[in-house]
Amino acid sequence: MKLAEIGLRVGQDDVLLALPQGGTISVGQLAFVVSVRPSTISKMLGNLERDGFVGREAHASDARKSTVRILPKGIEIRAKAQDIRSALNAELLLKVENAAVLSLLLNLDQAVSQKLSRVRV
Repeated sequence: MKLAEIGLRVGQDDVLLALPQGGTISVGQLAFVVSVRPSTISKMLGNLERDGFVGREAHASDARKSTVRILPKGIEIRAKAQDIRSALNAELLLKVENAAVLSLLLNLDQAVSQKLSRVRV
C-alpha cells in the first residue's frame, strides 16, 4: 500500500533499486538480479518507462538486446521506495526482539531468492 502511494506496483521497487545509479544494465541481467523471467521484467519495464522512471535503449554492441537506464524521476522515486523499505525493516526489527533472528530471516530470504532465480530462468 505504501508503494501505491508513491505510484509504484509491487516488485517495481525491486527493479528500481537494482538499477545502477549512473549507468545501464541489460534487460537480461536485470531480470536475473531481480529474480524474475525476462518476459516479466519486460512488462515491468514497460510500465516504469511509461511512467518516466526508466529509459530503454539499444545495446551498444548487440542491436538485438536493450539496456535500461534509470531517469531522474526514477532516481527520485527510488529514494522514496528505499525509505519505505527501510521503515518496514525498522518496524520488523521492533517486532522481532532478537536482532539475530531478524538477520537470519533476511539471510534466508536472500538465499531463497537466489535459488528461485535459478528455477525461474
